[in-house]
Amino acid sequence: MYRVNESEAILSSAAASLSSGLNFSISDLDLGRETVGSEDGEESELDSYRLLIKSMRAGCTQDEARLLENIVDLREVPDDYSHVHFSPTVIQALETNIHRSLVRRSEFTYGVLKHHQLTGAVLFGPPGTGKTLISQAVAKKCQLNMLSIAAGDIFHKGWGDDEKAIRAAFSLARKLHPCIMFVDEADGILGKRLEGDLKFVRSMLSEFLREWDGAMEGKDRRPFVLLATNMPWNLDPAVLRRAPVRILIDVPTLEDRKGILSILLREETLGEGLTVDGIARLTRSFSGSDLKNLCVSATMRCIQEQVPDENGNYPDRRVLYRSHFDFAFRYVKPSGSDMFMARKLLEFQRNGI
Repeated sequence: MYRVNESEAILSSAAASLSSGLNFSISDLDLGRETVGSEDGEESELDSYRLLIKSMRAGCTQDEARLLENIVDLREVPDDYSHVHFSPTVIQALETNIHRSLVRRSEFTYGVLKHHQLTGAVLFGPPGTGKTLISQAVAKKCQLNMLSIAAGDIFHKGWGDDEKAIRAAFSLARKLHPCIMFVDEADGILGKRLEGDLKFVRSMLSEFLREWDGAMEGKDRRPFVLLATNMPWNLDPAVLRRAPVRILIDVPTLEDRKGILSILLREETLGEGLTVDGIARLTRSFSGSDLKNLCVSATMRCIQEQVPDENGNYPDRRVLYRSHFDFAFRYVKPSGSDMFMARKLLEFQRNGI
């Protein structure tokens, strides 16, 4: 438990680390639930995180400070993958490649790997399959920081040109070393250069590649760039060369759906005749996001049907029945790829183009 003076000292230390270029991990700053503020000595995790960001702001440039809210708060993410279900192959591929890049840098300082440091990967697959979720889980497991960037953080900010935003993102990621820079909908920022592109579009991509290469500064503190996209074939070839690892996050199989549903429903009570296996067999082509929406819809239907007893009290625990899921199936449909996109994803997986 930290009291007021101890919390302030920790936060000041975080700011000093940023301003001096030292690395630190947000997860190391365990502010706990009893820190500063309220009369009873308790403060929410959210307020603690806001305090941390406020303190970090003092050690950032103005442009970096605008991206502080893009630092992913991983303190509530379990470090044992208990909240997610993905193929062990996918988890191992991500863990291994990110660990090699950020932790075992010495392996890339000599021999055949001297000029081939692994600095990025592409997570691709249909929408709603958990690309963001698995990235956060791996970051927590590997004890890394995570900075999440999307097109909206680069374009239309009204605070300078796009190249300036890109430089700020990379400089902040270097201060957060070891860090994963997660780029959501990467094809929107790093798409193929085409004839007739506006000059600023080409300049922005060139600046991103230059920072990625570490050509400007901090080459030994480069983040691992994790690109998430539904349409990897739209990424520029120069981007793909820098992210040789490509990992497909596909629509879950039957066994995967059982695993996902078991996690989603582990604190729910299922009525007679309703099983995780039965639901899984009815949800072919459902993504992880679709499965979550289905369970939420069924549970809300259950709550809607509950009636109080003569004393006005509702049941202590709800029980989900098949009828609740039958209702949910009327409104929740699989949002997976159409046949064209499915073929394109398969082609990219096979050929990398």
